[in-house]
Amino acid sequence: GVVGMFNSVFEKQIIFKTEISGAAKVNRIIKETHNNEIPILGSSRANGSFIPSVLGENFYNYGIDGTSSNVWLVLLKQELKKKKSNPVILNFDLEGFQNSIGAIDNYIPNGENREIKLLTKKNNVDLPQGLFKYYGSIQNYLKFYINERYMVSKKIDNGGAFEINNITKSKFRKLVSKRENTKNSFSVFDSLFSKYVNTIKSTEREIVIVIAPYHSSYFTSFTNYPVALDYIKMLDEIVNCTVINHGKLAINDEFFANTTHLNYKGALKFSEILKVDLGKLGY
Repeated sequence: GVVGMFNSVFEKQIIFKTEISGAAKVNRIIKETHNNEIPILGSSRANGSFIPSVLGENFYNYGIDGTSSNVWLVLLKQELKKKKSNPVILNFDLEGFQNSIGAIDNYIPNGENREIKLLTKKNNVDLPQGLFKYYGSIQNYLKFYINERYMVSKKIDNGGAFEINNITKSKFRKLVSKRENTKNSFSVFDSLFSKYVNTIKSTEREIVIVIAPYHSSYFTSFTNYPVALDYIKMLDEIVNCTVINHGKLAINDEFFANTTHLNYKGALKFSEILKVDLGKLGY
């Protein structure tokens, strides 16, 4: 009927044509192969820090805002089902192993996928299904679509979206003092950690775990950084896993959009540094 046709046209022409939307990224990794592609997985910190075209010609940024380790794990497993030999890059956030799936719009188009079903169920989210599944989300998808086409504040590059507008020094100072008075800690969800270990060990492909830069103020009230380093070290000890930790990369305030995210200038600088690191690993 008409609604079914609308859904199918809306998916093809709007949702999947918006490369920066989480829904398009989830769909691309589940439904498409891209033999030469090196995927970059992670949260908004992946989305706004790794510039694919700077890293090389085959990189694609699958970073999805608001997502956590549980989501990246599902996407990693989907990627590893492909008969490919390229490495996978995973940006890791120092909040640790957590369960947060971000906006449900990311998953509606692929709600029938077994892993996606499990992921949303575990987070007590019932994905809308049936003919009217997009009813409440049309506006959100359109917002992404329009933003991507007339993007005034962001630069887009192979999936990634980078903040062009610079924050004023006084605004940034405020963010810094707020951050210095906010406790951060690395949280450990052990069963999730062991799933990561098993997944990485289950493949021949190289997994490169990268920690993109945080502003130095992020570490002022970080309660258990040594614990974070212990877990990172355990991952680094897996034969086909390499950790590149640039969490404390010494770069100026002007490269940050806020205390946990880089702006476009910062992403350029970081991507240039990472390109050298990846070059040393042979990519």
